[in-house]
Amino acid sequence: MKQIPVYKFFKHKYGDELLVDIVDYDVMRGPLRKTPVCSYTFYAITLVLDADEAVGVNGRKRHLSRGDIVCAIPGEVWMFSEDIEMQALNLAFEKEFLLWGFNTTQQDEILRSLGATPGRMWHSPGACLLLDRQALVVKPAAPAGEAPQPDTEQQLEIRRTIVGSIGETGPMIAYFDAERLTLPLTLRTPRRGDFFYPLGLGGRKLLSDFMTDQHLSRFQKQAQPLLCHGDDIIWLVGLRSDHRYRVTKETKVIVKIEAHTTGS
Repeated sequence: MKQIPVYKFFKHKYGDELLVDIVDYDVMRGPLRKTPVCSYTFYAITLVLDADEAVGVNGRKRHLSRGDIVCAIPGEVWMFSEDIEMQALNLAFEKEFLLWGFNTTQQDEILRSLGATPGRMWHSPGACLLLDRQALVVKPAAPAGEAPQPDTEQQLEIRRTIVGSIGETGPMIAYFDAERLTLPLTLRTPRRGDFFYPLGLGGRKLLSDFMTDQHLSRFQKQAQPLLCHGDDIIWLVGLRSDHRYRVTKETKVIVKIEAHTTGS
């Protein structure tokens, strides 16, 4: 007997660990036509955008049409038509997602938002959920009164070294005119109204606008680490340093600053 394909949840599909993902049936249609019988190891809620066809679940048929919502649980055997044409969005998630405490109204809003403009957020007592460009991203709720940390999973270690010239480069390395800096340098997350002068542009730019241009999600914006000299932001760590503190031909002392992540 031919073995039934089992689809697993891809936690690291976009790099960061996910608890929930959005999959368009345009992506699923090809594989389902080749192997129309399958099973999942995860939970799934399917929002049918357009259809006039039947599916089988554990041997029982169900006719699907526009506006239907179909739920799947791990281990169920699904049978699709070999010429499946259904237009739908599939919300896939693991058991942990059920424990975050979103109420039924929020769950309905989340489901109805699939395919909408990204950026909307929902809050529960234990978590915050963001409709991002490619997925729904869930983060534990920060304790009341606490600001977001530079990274919820890791801490940053900043190292400074005086060097003779610009050498090794990379997103976690930046060079500055040492004589323009005084210690201590501080690390924080963004605040409303923050601005800096992006290296290479020269002009002032709001931090929020710059991060939007870099396609950062709202969660990433909230937790973006900033290295500061007094009130000035000199480096959006991993993204861009400040033009005012750049190394020039008049620079006499160069400081190399490296950011390293360490597990929490």
